[in-house]
Amino acid sequence: MTASRQLHKFGGSSLANPECYRRVANILKEYSDSEDLIVVSAAGKTTNKLIEFIEALSKDGRLAHEALQELKRFQIDLIENLLTSQLKQELESQLIDEFSTLGELVAPLSEAEKASVLGHGEVWSSRLLAALLNEQDLAAVAQDARAF
Repeated sequence: MTASRQLHKFGGSSLANPECYRRVANILKEYSDSEDLIVVSAAGKTTNKLIEFIEALSKDGRLAHEALQELKRFQIDLIENLLTSQLKQELESQLIDEFSTLGELVAPLSEAEKASVLGHGEVWSSRLLAALLNEQDLAAVAQDARAF
């Protein structure tokens, strides 16, 4: 006998701010089972900011830095406003490391490098939603889709 599994997909506007994340968590509490799969997009305008960063990288390093710092503040604010446990410090530390690595990139980027940069948004959303769900006693594991 096979187990029934649902797929839940949440786009970027569904994760645009802390209240949106909480709404998604409440939906999952009510409508999901432990074996369900959840797919998330990058939160809010994260992908747009990553594209802005990539484009600015080849034109103006200062603008690239500004785009990256704005995105970093947005992502840290999400973590700060959503998490209260030890997971908060872990996610912030991981995020800061990733932004440091992104800040070291120099143009021109290969297509594979660009794709990897753009994939960060979904990874960040996945990790944050999984951490929020775990804090609310809903077991969740974040997966990096780039590893498939």
